[in-house]
Amino acid sequence: MDYENFKEQFMQDVKDRLSDKGLDVNVSMHEIKKVNDSYDAVTITPEGANIGVNLPVDKFFQAVEDGAAYDAVVDKAVDVAKNGIEKSPEFDVASITDYNQMKEKLAMEVVSAEANKEVLDNVPHQNIEDMAVVYRFILDPEDDSHASILVTNQILETMGVTPEQLHADAMENAPQIKPLQIKGMSEVMAEMMGFERAEMMGIFPVAPEDEQMYVATVPDKVHGAGVLAYQDFMEKAAERAGGDFYILPSYS
Repeated sequence: MDYENFKEQFMQDVKDRLSDKGLDVNVSMHEIKKVNDSYDAVTITPEGANIGVNLPVDKFFQAVEDGAAYDAVVDKAVDVAKNGIEKSPEFDVASITDYNQMKEKLAMEVVSAEANKEVLDNVPHQNIEDMAVVYRFILDPEDDSHASILVTNQILETMGVTPEQLHADAMENAPQIKPLQIKGMSEVMAEMMGFERAEMMGIFPVAPEDEQMYVATVPDKVHGAGVLAYQDFMEKAAERAGGDFYILPSYS
């Protein structure tokens, strides 16, 4: 089965099996263009709902190409879709057009300008050297799903807001909902592997003067490179690193 035939069959089979589980859904195929990524997706939206689930078709096709049974792959997709629908965050869709509400949810993301040229044509952004600052509405900072909406030119036009106002509000709000954290690499490694184990291995703690590398991010580690755009980032980084330093950008 080639990729095009797979897409059509996969979309129909996922819809049928979700129906067998009592879920009445609308299913369609879209090309999803995201920063740092672009893929074909089956979009599954419950009847009467405004929020759906995107399934990356290429990944499921690759699983079949790698030898997985087609039925097992479809069953996995159905499980992913069902779980995503049941755990979809609840929010007032109408509020997305109300900038006075949404501006308090503004955060920033820093991405590669070259790798995202096509996406950036439709997204308000500002350039920093070879990087671009884009903007996101974080739907619920306390939600582990990390659901967010990339601000597009269309969204901004609907809201009646200028890119300049968007940037000014993001500079004010982003550090509040995603505060800057600068940690030594030894502390970051200790958090990943567990402090007790890191101490046993002699990785942590490390005296400040012996720290060789620092990591700048945000508490939830999602879109942490956005801190590069914060107004006082350079000053805080210099203070934490003790003077001279070199910034190695990350687009995570």
